[in-house]
Amino acid sequence: MLKAFPVFASLLLLLPFFVKADATHTDIFIPILEIDPKSPVAGQQITISTVVTNRSNANVFNATLSYNLDGVWITDNVHVDLPAKKSVKVSFTIMIPVNPGEHQLRACPQRVMLGDDGDHCSALNFVAIDESTLIVTILSPKEEAVLRDTVTIKVAALGQNAEKVELYIENELVDMKKQVPFDFTIDTKKYENGQYRVYAIAYYDSGVSRISSVKKFVFDNSESVLVNVKPGSVQQAQVKAGQSVLLASDITNEQPFKIAATLIVLVKDSNGYTEFISWEEQKIPSMETIPMSRSWVPENKGLYNVQVFLWDTLQTAVPLADVMGANITVI
Repeated sequence: MLKAFPVFASLLLLLPFFVKADATHTDIFIPILEIDPKSPVAGQQITISTVVTNRSNANVFNATLSYNLDGVWITDNVHVDLPAKKSVKVSFTIMIPVNPGEHQLRACPQRVMLGDDGDHCSALNFVAIDESTLIVTILSPKEEAVLRDTVTIKVAALGQNAEKVELYIENELVDMKKQVPFDFTIDTKKYENGQYRVYAIAYYDSGVSRISSVKKFVFDNSESVLVNVKPGSVQQAQVKAGQSVLLASDITNEQPFKIAATLIVLVKDSNGYTEFISWEEQKIPSMETIPMSRSWVPENKGLYNVQVFLWDTLQTAVPLADVMGANITVI
């Protein structure tokens, strides 16, 4: 009986050690697991941040942190010293080879000793974004529209939450929005009359940015000359150089169904060289009339010939009306 007592005492001394190592009762655990960006682009480099807490009375040196992505352990090489009763933040950068869609990242401390399942581990669900879905576009006004006074330029940033959207006119940043709607109010009177190139840049939560296609608008606060063109006739007009000419026509759809209509304005100088070409595309409901127009600002004096075509589309080029025209003298 005397010989058995030391063995029994040794078992009692070892018992607390095994309780400490149990995955659901450990004093080392991960309360916070984060990634930046929160919704990364598939295949993008991310920063993983982990807060590790040691609630025991003893310091833990060279503790190992393991990370699992979608069931596969991607690294066991993160080490950290954990002071007693303290929390430590650990951050590192890594490339995540994932496809677009939902994924799960898990982090576990001391995985070999404590296991890879339990309260000491932490899991984070996130969505990897398909980069091709990130699109920024100028919704309105339409391409080559004539803008006067104060106007609103509407921009959409699609595919993911945008942190901010910037608007540029002639490569100069004019405004920035940090929340939807991305509507920009522009005072065109601050600009000289003429054509301007406008585009937007969206900056997404994933850390990437996208630029819209460039749209051209005409800023014109002068008194425009309206020239109404009609099929089979040629109008006459006189304007000053730098003055806007609005070439317009009311288009009526007499068909029992909706049609596509494209108004094309072609301006040539007295030598037959093309000075200006522009078009507007519309869908016209049955038995309705829609005004269609293009604006042109002549810069030089002279005689100009204008031809206006009405086709169904640019691709098929089926005429919907006789050619319309105008002779314009610029003085």
